[in-house]
Amino acid sequence: MTISEFDKLIPVCTHGTYVQEVFPIGAGKLDDGAGETPDTGFMRIVNGVSEFDFLSYCETLANADFTCLFQRDAAEGLYREYTHGDTLLYAYFIAAEERVRLILDRASVPLTAFIAEDPAPERFPNTALMQYSLHYDKMIKGYSCDCGMLYALRLRSGELILVDGGEREQATDAAVNDCIKKLTRLCGSETLTVAAWYCTHPHDDHMDFFMKLLRVLGDRLILKRVMFNFPANTLWKLDPCVAALKERLAKYQPDALFLQLHCGMRFPLGSAEIEVLHTHEDALKPEGYDDGRLYDGTNETCAVVRLHFEGQSLLLLGDAGDVNADVMLARYGKLSCTYLQASHHCINRLPRLYANTKAKYVLIPQGTWNLTRGCRRNYRLLQLIYGPKKLLNGDETRVFFDAPTSRSAVAYPHVGSVFDGSEF
Repeated sequence: MTISEFDKLIPVCTHGTYVQEVFPIGAGKLDDGAGETPDTGFMRIVNGVSEFDFLSYCETLANADFTCLFQRDAAEGLYREYTHGDTLLYAYFIAAEERVRLILDRASVPLTAFIAEDPAPERFPNTALMQYSLHYDKMIKGYSCDCGMLYALRLRSGELILVDGGEREQATDAAVNDCIKKLTRLCGSETLTVAAWYCTHPHDDHMDFFMKLLRVLGDRLILKRVMFNFPANTLWKLDPCVAALKERLAKYQPDALFLQLHCGMRFPLGSAEIEVLHTHEDALKPEGYDDGRLYDGTNETCAVVRLHFEGQSLLLLGDAGDVNADVMLARYGKLSCTYLQASHHCINRLPRLYANTKAKYVLIPQGTWNLTRGCRRNYRLLQLIYGPKKLLNGDETRVFFDAPTSRSAVAYPHVGSVFDGSEF
């Protein structure tokens, strides 16, 4: 898409200075491995903009018959979603950067449609959070894995919000069957209704296990929504697992609504709320990094989300790195949560981000074997900042039952081993 084509669809912001490039921001449910698709989105960046300038631009959009569907004003910035015919625009201003991003989203349903549903009746008095214990070992392709993570939030309705999924080597029959058993017990139903599956970034250790669940569960799984924001293949070469994921979603859950996550979104799903703090659109560096690439790595394309529930919260960093940490600290200053997911399985070292994040517990999607070896230095950092008793690793499956006035936790023994060669 050219600048003129973009500007024909989206009114021009007359304030600030445009970066003279239109950036593809990735596809939705379609595979863009061979190039741009009908659901590939595009972004323009405007620098040197004030809050007053952005609000003036919002008036320009209204005068051009753009309808505002979502509006959120926060300390760090202003966020809006607009529609005009078939055009869906997500626009936001970040005060610390004096920057506006204009995103032509061609993959998502409007946010109002994404969450529009009669609320399911409450079946439980609380919301439950589970950190599932994957098998962590040495990184040996085809045998074992030192990463991967899988979280589940059981809503009061009995529906689930699932986050990521482990690598193929961790998706043994024993582990998958155990995970299904734990989820069905948690939800009180043999059929699992997933309010939303959220994937932090396009790496196989964050989606393979989930992909096997799609196949094994079949019609016992109802997937209502899918949320992610992967960068465009034309700007950053994605792993083959992304095409495999989209193919499997199309085969097993073709009717799932899709939302491309953008910074500043905050919306309810049952007894939880989703708050988006950062996406690859914020990590994209228009002038390029030292090697000329627009991204510093796949891990830096993470969509960082905070889940709110029962007065508690879970901050999901995915595999966020220094680039993401610098952007978020500049915007938010300090962060807070009840549960903090340690980034990149305790492989990344983020001292400033951890020191400026207030958390009661740190959930580490990693096992003791690696935490006492390759991850030892970073594990020690977390111990120094938060205290050893606040760190909960992946040696056991841990479930936290949270309610406004009470909280309890249980732990289940680990199930699974090195790869069993089973069908994926």
